[in-house]
Amino acid sequence: MNVNQSNFDQLWQTIQNHHEHHASILSTNTELKNTVIRGEKSHSLLHLMTADHQSLGRGQHGRSWVSSQGAVFLSLYVPMQSQTQDFGINQLSGLISLLVGFYLIKMPIITQMNQIRQTMNLPKIGVKWANDLGVFDEDSQRFWKLAGVLIEPIFVAKNDHRSLVGLVFGVGMNVQHAPIIQSGTYQATSLNMLWYPSLGALPSAQDLYQPICQAICRAIFHHHQLMTSQKTATGFINQFNQMHLLTDRQVEIFTQNDDTGNRLSGKCLGVDERGALLVQNEQGIQTIFAGTAKMMT
Repeated sequence: MNVNQSNFDQLWQTIQNHHEHHASILSTNTELKNTVIRGEKSHSLLHLMTADHQSLGRGQHGRSWVSSQGAVFLSLYVPMQSQTQDFGINQLSGLISLLVGFYLIKMPIITQMNQIRQTMNLPKIGVKWANDLGVFDEDSQRFWKLAGVLIEPIFVAKNDHRSLVGLVFGVGMNVQHAPIIQSGTYQATSLNMLWYPSLGALPSAQDLYQPICQAICRAIFHHHQLMTSQKTATGFINQFNQMHLLTDRQVEIFTQNDDTGNRLSGKCLGVDERGALLVQNEQGIQTIFAGTAKMMT
């Protein structure tokens, strides 16, 4: 299924029919995962879970996601593709994460903001490997995080073994406010902090549910194309590296869950067709499949 506007309207209707919203929740990803695993929600259908507030949000590598008031807390479950279902995940690869970040940046609201920022010679909102969205401020030499993505596989018991049934795509985005980050490799920003009056009224978190889901669906369809066609991912990788905030910068990579474990540093060359980060140092070109990247100042 090509995710054009007409087809997405059909998908969105299905998603809305399976949308569960909470005033407050521990974590949309955790709750959606558990309800699918327990069989309370069908693992063969799309499901959306959102919340006004979450108290135990999770980010990449087991980190907590620091929440702010009026933010997007969204998790979309997408099943594996089957003969009876047209839309779904056909297979896994490291490109899925990059594609989701890529299409979130291509949302109309972010595109419009970047067009204005370009005319003002301000840094564009981009992607920091693997799937953080934000801006790199040259003056402060800091990465300011706008949004993060957490993608998790869902396994359920089938015939005495665990089977992969789908993925949960979690998106957290600061809208009204940015939380204060006491420590870490970045600071936080929000749509409100980056907003321009010429764009009209600032959207609410609820206004962003549909475009975020559409971005995820576009990423899944593009991934399906890359996995089933004879074409390579070179074209997409070139486009991704153009909006990738680490490309051609000196970076430090932490391969454990915090910034105190194993690390390596060097010049980021971008990402390759497997979704891995390429870092050049004295030992040559290093290929990084997992970890946390920090821009060196």
